[in-house]
Amino acid sequence: MAQVVFLILSLLLMSISLAERVEAQQNFAGSLVPVAGLVQYRASDAQEWVTLRGRQNVRAGDQVRTGADGFAQLNIVTGIALDIYPTSLLRIGVMQQRAERGVLISIEQIVGKTLSRVDRALRSEDRFQVVLPTAGITVEGTQFWSFVAPNLHAAVLSQVGEVRVVSTSGQDTRVNEENFVFVDLRLPEPTPSICTDELRQSSNAVLVNVPFNAARESAVRSFLADLFIANQNPNVRVFMRELLGLPARDDAAMSAEEDQQAVQEILEAIRNFDISALDLNNFLARYRTYWLSTYRAALSNPIAPITCGNMQQDAGETAGNCPNDFSEMALCGNNICETDRRGAAESVVNCAADCLPPEALAFSCLERSSQVFGLATEVPRQPVGGPLSSPTPIVPVGTVTPTPSQ
Repeated sequence: MAQVVFLILSLLLMSISLAERVEAQQNFAGSLVPVAGLVQYRASDAQEWVTLRGRQNVRAGDQVRTGADGFAQLNIVTGIALDIYPTSLLRIGVMQQRAERGVLISIEQIVGKTLSRVDRALRSEDRFQVVLPTAGITVEGTQFWSFVAPNLHAAVLSQVGEVRVVSTSGQDTRVNEENFVFVDLRLPEPTPSICTDELRQSSNAVLVNVPFNAARESAVRSFLADLFIANQNPNVRVFMRELLGLPARDDAAMSAEEDQQAVQEILEAIRNFDISALDLNNFLARYRTYWLSTYRAALSNPIAPITCGNMQQDAGETAGNCPNDFSEMALCGNNICETDRRGAAESVVNCAADCLPPEALAFSCLERSSQVFGLATEVPRQPVGGPLSSPTPIVPVGTVTPTPSQ
């Protein structure tokens, strides 16, 4: 009888303890809003992606991705939000209110471009972090850009205020409005599927500021090449030609051969660019203007139809309201993610070969990063990216100067 009473008491105490833990750590939802083009969402326990037409609650473990024309806003809590640009893939890591320990928020950015906006004063116990496959970002009331290229290179730039960047190799860097950090991950061939400690330690974060040295010049060249390759569109071509001092060209009037030559001309100019003559502050200002104004204004397509994103041309779809399903796929596999080039509308949705990092490796590196930064979660995790409508083999990207096909 005493044993039965003890067992009942133990179970009662255990249930009380579990209830206290649940109450002490409350998970909450953010709000994902499609603004333009193709925006898709996948719940942590689902296999299929859903094209969004309106606001969607998102929780830990859910994923978000954007098409070639997609732009979305993720509102987490009052005063904390992310702008998500085309051909991006994110996963919600943690959204948790911890009793007496503040808010814990982590967003995992697998690939693409985001602007994090922290417009509220964070308490000392609050924690907001963007986790990249090769680096983590901790912030204290600021705005910053984070970029991950398909080759897993990463960059962090401040929009307002100071940003702390901690790489998984242990480098701790402060970024302000007059510099930026570029993280290079040296991928061996063949590309591994596991993010080993050796590979993680090979990531190198370079703080790019003046005066330039060899490492900083190399970082700038790699960053420019990644920027051009990860989201090629008419606006980025104009930006690059102006930056590199190349004459203006009318992309729309080019033949296929001339278009190919124009791409090679820009890549060659990046390789030969005299970085020592670069006005870094001017470059950073122009870079912010490009994303905030020039390119952002071009993302004006209507929100995609609910059927968009399956690589089938369904009733009601057009090349204007669903470029994803009308995309010319001949260029897919050339190591350049063409979001708008000669009929191609590639993105993480329809061209994994050019627009996604090696999937297994990216997933493994994110898991390791979350462990390093103490952001492990018990939420069930689907493979990064999930099933694509038209699967495309992932081509390992080992160079920042690919040879595009015509």
